[in-house]
Amino acid sequence: MNETPVASDPQPDRGGKARGAYHHGHLRQALIAAALRALEEAPREALSLSGLARALGVSQPAPYRHFADRDALLEAATLEGFRLFAEALDEAADRATASTLPPRLAEAHLAFGLTRGGLYRLMFIEPAAPGSPVAQARAREFARLEAAMRGMGFGQGSRRRALRFWAGVQGLILASLSPDLAEDLLRLSPSALVDDLVA
Repeated sequence: MNETPVASDPQPDRGGKARGAYHHGHLRQALIAAALRALEEAPREALSLSGLARALGVSQPAPYRHFADRDALLEAATLEGFRLFAEALDEAADRATASTLPPRLAEAHLAFGLTRGGLYRLMFIEPAAPGSPVAQARAREFARLEAAMRGMGFGQGSRRRALRFWAGVQGLILASLSPDLAEDLLRLSPSALVDDLVA
């Protein structure tokens, strides 16, 4: 995904306002970064442009110069999530061989979801309109796993095996969002969980 990487948070001056950090579109990146943090602390329904504006020390109308509404900001944050997700899977792929690629991708997928549950829900669980950028990003990441299965020589069975991996990893991530199971799941490493999944 060729999304612009999210910039680091602006540093406030002694008066509490950001010093020149939002020129030339930097506010857009700061809003996305703030939204990513907020998604891990509260439900998406609690996120508001006005709240983020207060947190960033800018005027209430300022976010609307970059995003028409909350949904537009959430889509941008979700696409930034896919950029980060793709980076994590690329790093895993660089350390894998053809035979270990699917489990290494599954480990990276699982590690991302376990540490970014709120964002992951937007990326992969919430409904996305067919053909939308989010739907396309989901399809692209599933295609990556399916291609890894083909690389292991599964041929026509590659899609079925990819679906099994995908469903198993998502099931573990969703289970981690349950207070009853989160502590036990987070105590285990992603590699151990994937080993059990493919055993």
